[in-house]
Amino acid sequence: VLGIEVPKDVMLRILTNLQFAPTIEGEDELTIHIPAYREDMESYPDIAEEIIRMYGYDHVIPTFMPNAKVTSGGRNERQRSELSLKRDLCAVGCYECMHYSFFSPSDLDLLRYPQDAKERFAIRILNPINEDLSLMRTTLAASMLGAIARNQKNGNLEGRLFEMARVFIPKALPLTEYPEERNTLCVGIFGAQESFFTLKSIAQTIANNLNITFAYQQANKPFLHPYQTASILCQGQVVGYMGKVAYDVCEQLSLRTEAYVMELDMEMLSAYYAKRPVFEPLPKFDEQVRDLALVMDKSITCGEVEELIKNSNPLIKSVTLFDVYEGEQIAADKKSMAFKIVISPKDEPISGEKVDEMMNKLLRKLAFMKNIILRA
Repeated sequence: VLGIEVPKDVMLRILTNLQFAPTIEGEDELTIHIPAYREDMESYPDIAEEIIRMYGYDHVIPTFMPNAKVTSGGRNERQRSELSLKRDLCAVGCYECMHYSFFSPSDLDLLRYPQDAKERFAIRILNPINEDLSLMRTTLAASMLGAIARNQKNGNLEGRLFEMARVFIPKALPLTEYPEERNTLCVGIFGAQESFFTLKSIAQTIANNLNITFAYQQANKPFLHPYQTASILCQGQVVGYMGKVAYDVCEQLSLRTEAYVMELDMEMLSAYYAKRPVFEPLPKFDEQVRDLALVMDKSITCGEVEELIKNSNPLIKSVTLFDVYEGEQIAADKKSMAFKIVISPKDEPISGEKVDEMMNKLLRKLAFMKNIILRA
């Protein structure tokens, strides 16, 4: 136990002084009688501790465990990436919050989830503290809305919050094995100055931190505004959602300002934790810029048009929306969106005539694919 040899006569002396009445029979059999008042003596490691305490710890020879290795310590890749992400969120004005891993069945009712929704497939605690903490969380949105409501009740009418925590997804109920614990990020913002696009800018901050690109599609969530809700996609996979909290939910929570919520599956996004930015050399030749005002059906989204423009030519570096118009000069079922298109030549300079030819080809493609025309 001690890793050293203690002389027998020394052991006998120490144990005798401790009133253990020791005797040694043969080579390795030690018999002792434990005094009644030494209730802390339960097994042989306790005896070894008594001997080394009196014999002296300086007799113990430091040795290295045979299977141990010296490491430099520090954080692993996941810890570094998540800490970097939290710091970027704090840099845009967000405060980190922490909640219990439990929530209430009434929280699922607040979020308007139907009975067959996967979020209701939650683990019930056998001995909960109370009914409000009786289910393991399957979403962080309920806790975030509760935090926003408590802030407003205490007079904080604006703010930005985030929480990075786990949700618990059972494979079957009742449990036959441990549930899946998925790391999730939830962001909540509220206040008169906040909007859907403020939340989108925070999503862009997250994408920039991970060196990835998010795409957005119109979506529906029962507790979010039907016309201000979007799915968040990365590489074609849905990784989360964002949107404005519905008016009736705000009323039920007694919110005095509008609120917005975003939830991201960080377990899926963890695949990009090790991704590093790649340097692209500055263009050798002058870039060309063109502005296009396009008329299209109101049902067509900005993302669809941007994707069509970007995929039309590899020389197109960026596409930026800078104006949306609906009014008397265009049909009632139409809208106009204006885009700034940057063309970056690679191996040789590109002339204005070549750019005009490229734009004409793009307009023909837009007209054919989506019936989009150039605004007169």
